[in-house]
Amino acid sequence: MGYMRFSDLIRRITKVGTYSDHHKNWLFTIAQMKLPLVVVGSGVIALIVTLITFLFNPIYEAKTLIVLDGDLNKIIKGSEISFPYTTAADYIRFEFFANHSVMLMHSPQLADQFVKRMNIKDSSGDLIFTDYFIKPNLFRLVFSNDGQGIKAQWVSDTQQFSISGYSKDPDKAVAYSRNYAESFLKENANNPRNALGIIVDRLDNQISEIRRQEDSIDAQIKNIRKRYRISDVDAESLSLINKIYSIRSDLDSAHLDEKAYQLRIDQLYRKAKDKEALKKYKVIMDSNPTITTLKAKMEELTRTLAGYSVELTKEHPLYKVTEKSLNATREALEKEAKESFYLHTDVLTAMLKYDLNHTIYRSQVEHYNALLKAAESRQEELSAAQLELGKLTDQKKQLAALLSTALTNHSNVSNVMNKPLSSFRVVSPASIDKTNLKYYKHFPKRKRILALTFLASFFILSFLVIGRELYANKLYRGWQLSSLKHPVNYTDVPMLAISSVKQMNAFDAAICKYIHKICLATNDAQIIRVVSGVKGEGKASIARALAAYHQKMGKTVLLVDGDLTNRSSTIGFGFNDRPGLTDHITGGKEIKDIIVHDQMYNIPFVPAGSQVNLDLKPLMLKPLKELFAVLAADFEKIIFIDVPFSNDRLLISDMLPPHDDIIVVESGEHSVFEIDHFTGMYEFMKDKSILRGIVVNKIIA
Repeated sequence: MGYMRFSDLIRRITKVGTYSDHHKNWLFTIAQMKLPLVVVGSGVIALIVTLITFLFNPIYEAKTLIVLDGDLNKIIKGSEISFPYTTAADYIRFEFFANHSVMLMHSPQLADQFVKRMNIKDSSGDLIFTDYFIKPNLFRLVFSNDGQGIKAQWVSDTQQFSISGYSKDPDKAVAYSRNYAESFLKENANNPRNALGIIVDRLDNQISEIRRQEDSIDAQIKNIRKRYRISDVDAESLSLINKIYSIRSDLDSAHLDEKAYQLRIDQLYRKAKDKEALKKYKVIMDSNPTITTLKAKMEELTRTLAGYSVELTKEHPLYKVTEKSLNATREALEKEAKESFYLHTDVLTAMLKYDLNHTIYRSQVEHYNALLKAAESRQEELSAAQLELGKLTDQKKQLAALLSTALTNHSNVSNVMNKPLSSFRVVSPASIDKTNLKYYKHFPKRKRILALTFLASFFILSFLVIGRELYANKLYRGWQLSSLKHPVNYTDVPMLAISSVKQMNAFDAAICKYIHKICLATNDAQIIRVVSGVKGEGKASIARALAAYHQKMGKTVLLVDGDLTNRSSTIGFGFNDRPGLTDHITGGKEIKDIIVHDQMYNIPFVPAGSQVNLDLKPLMLKPLKELFAVLAADFEKIIFIDVPFSNDRLLISDMLPPHDDIIVVESGEHSVFEIDHFTGMYEFMKDKSILRGIVVNKIIA
């Protein structure tokens, strides 16, 4: 049953939708079950291969660190210049180191002299030359010979030169590093003023460019102020906003006065009894040239006073003079109107008074609207000017910050140039002794070997494990049974741990939760047979949980241990020395003598019996039929624990009346084809037994 037939493979491929449940798949199940084994195996193989590398001689590393000496490093460290992504100190170091490397590479005599003096050869025995790599913030120069030689590099983040020597001989590694450092210092002993001069030139160009841009921005600001006729845009804008608020306030007051005038005039018209007098009043008011002149003067004074009310305070002399002239004109107009109009009534007098006031209000409204329109138009111009000036001002601030930095750097570098300059100095000379030997062991490929070996082992072991599992087709999850020729109900029960007898209730309750669907399927059956493939797959626990379930449903339940070879339930309940099923079969005990009750659920229980290794023959099993006939009359549910399928010599179930079967198998212990064989047997036993479900037990989460 351990092989895979071609027809079964075709069925699995063509029925992928049936074979997968809730997006699960066979490869995922294998990975979940076997991943720890693969990881541990890969780790062991990688460690073994890595340990083998220790059989080879190590390569020692000796490092010499060099920095700029004295005030040069302190003053210009961190000063920014226009050179991309570097500081001034970095640039000087780059200049010196690049000059030295170019000299070294373009002067074969110097390179050959150093290589010959250090006797650096490649694997063929020939003297080697150099390889190099240069970037603005990184320089690396390498003499290489099977991992032995020199590596000189610097990175701007470290602020140091690192000259490392590599060799299988510790003394030679130290010599490589120290001698090359000495050669480097000798070549760079010249005064670094040329490098500083380059920096000063760059800063001069940068300062000139910044000032040119500042002049250009000043010219643009001047043109904007001239175009928009402004001197201080912020002050004028603030004043204009206050002016608009004042105009709107006065305009609202004038509108309210005009509405009040209209209401009063309408009321006076309704009170007037002589309509002809009203008509005559209008004709006289419109035809009198003196009245017309006074009205025009009154309107002009009103507009002037409205303008003063926006620009000036009421205490201002001009405002007072204009207000006095307006009052005098209104009195003259009122006097002239009364003299021209000889009819004097209270209504007409009131109408005259309100008509004169309306002349003032109408003029105020017209003038305020004109002022408001002009102010809003000016406000739009000021907003546009403010936006343009703001952009230019921000640019000017940025340029000012750049100019300040450039001037500071220029001053610092100039001060350094005016002092005696020192060059590089050695911070930490190369050495290897007992105190630092462990820090200088260098295995450049060991970590890579460990990582690559682990990855290769992982993929190879994964391939082998997956291939083996696909070939064996082991049953790990219940959903794998969906591809069987004979469909069957299934349920998954995970591996549940129990440490004491007190936890048995929770243990059985958890099992009932997982097998609830199968419990419901057995509600109509009086006899339920629980069987497993081999010993130790958990059928006793499933049977006990099933009995507890039906007992809670209010039914009388009897649990029978028919597994006469393993006797797991009898031993688990502690009835190993009590008479039971074998004693009744051999005629030694009556039915009432073999029924006991367990201490936890008080479930009636028939133990396997005190006789062990009893050779039962089919003739001796005939009393079982009579036993189940009697028990069926007294109990509503009889749960019979049968021997595993592997024990073919004891088929006690043949003596059972028609019953329902539950098969319990342990996850990973059987193949899918083996389970298919189990379920196929029930096609020939339809009248005898019905398979209600398969429990896949002890699933590792």
